[in-house]
Amino acid sequence: MGPTADTWLASLEHFVCDGGKRIRPTFVWLGWSAAGGHRHTELTEALCTIAASLEFVQAGALIHDDIIDDSATRRGNPSLHEQFAAEHAHAVASSHACGNSRTIGQSSALLLGDIALTWADDMFFRTVSAFPPLHHALPYWTSMRTEMLTGQYLDMTGETLPYCDADNAQKVNRFKTAAYTIERPLHIGAACANASPELLQGLSDYGVNLGIAFQLRDDLLGVFGDSTKTGKPSGEDLREGKRTQLLADALEHLRPSEHKELWSLIGKPLSESELDRARTLLTECGAVTRSEQHIAMLADKARHTLTKLLETTEIYPPAVTALGEMIEAVTKRDF
Repeated sequence: MGPTADTWLASLEHFVCDGGKRIRPTFVWLGWSAAGGHRHTELTEALCTIAASLEFVQAGALIHDDIIDDSATRRGNPSLHEQFAAEHAHAVASSHACGNSRTIGQSSALLLGDIALTWADDMFFRTVSAFPPLHHALPYWTSMRTEMLTGQYLDMTGETLPYCDADNAQKVNRFKTAAYTIERPLHIGAACANASPELLQGLSDYGVNLGIAFQLRDDLLGVFGDSTKTGKPSGEDLREGKRTQLLADALEHLRPSEHKELWSLIGKPLSESELDRARTLLTECGAVTRSEQHIAMLADKARHTLTKLLETTEIYPPAVTALGEMIEAVTKRDF
């Protein structure tokens, strides 16, 4: 399609391949394994393609999310819309282009995110069409996409409210993170191996609990995380005005004067001293401790579900071991 388009599309290749946790493909594989996918070796390569397609869904979601949040960085590098804007600004300065660099940057990234989502669908549907036994995954794929985008919308509109809605934060955690990150990838993998309804329900219970724990850990890292490990500026959730469960809990328990003080810091370009003060308020009111306790409780629920699945279904035992290890990896991460 020419060098301009080739360079633009290569940006997506670099974005997908140069970073990320690969957590969604991992859970597709673990769902497949849990349902006995090892018995269907003729489908292994096809299953890997389906698992890989989720990385393109994630790429599209992150690119769009950075535009929505006007985030300057992603994984320690300039976000794609910032990269495209800088490239265009350089071209303008060299008299090789014209137009508004910010608009061009955002539009270029928006379209690249659309390409990522399109390629994800191409990978998934071509694979499923070629291998009829994989058709069982179709409803979980379509549900995942709707839940992800709806969760993103709730997250975005929640930031426009003049208060922190705990119920909305819980919905965002449920649909934008738990369903999309863990529950539906498990379902997709397990359904490809024709899992029983009982196993699918158990994986759902495990996935929802662990997925919410994943987001609660993310919320803590968004305020207290080491930017060299997370790839995002520390405190960015506060600067962006994210209405998280952590924030909702703190506002509920702070004294009126402290409530007003913390709220005045949300959605502002905080200095380091202001960020430290916000962290202090979140910590001293017990919100951080309660969040850690909630994460631990959800992890215990996920472990209990695995024990129950071993007792009541034909889940593949090595998959249970791996799913147990993922509980530790997800809830105790620092990136």
